[in-house]
Amino acid sequence: MKIWKIPAIAADAITPGHFIYIDVDTLQDVTTLAATAVFTGLGWTLTFTFDGSTAQKLANGALVADYMMAKILPYKTFPGSRGNKGEETFKLWAGLDYAGIIADLGIPTADGLVSVVLS
Repeated sequence: MKIWKIPAIAADAITPGHFIYIDVDTLQDVTTLAATAVFTGLGWTLTFTFDGSTAQKLANGALVADYMMAKILPYKTFPGSRGNKGEETFKLWAGLDYAGIIADLGIPTADGLVSVVLS
């Protein structure tokens, strides 16, 4: 298991005290749609939703997909491997506020990320 702790975001702000936990080792699919980037794993779906024009939403989705995959791949265990990270809980965006998360993701607008939710 490679557990990640991610701050929940709703209405363009971090939801205080609310975190999402996912096992990135079970990631199965990544899809960018009109206004979202969707990461699907065994028993979980993590959805990022964006503001802006249609083109900006698609661009933000692509940015987040690339960002997250670059972070996830070193943690993911592939068949026949043990991954190169130990068993630990990775705290994505630890210590960052909403503006810091936007900057870290490379989203060009201050309110471009509407939500990060688990279903």
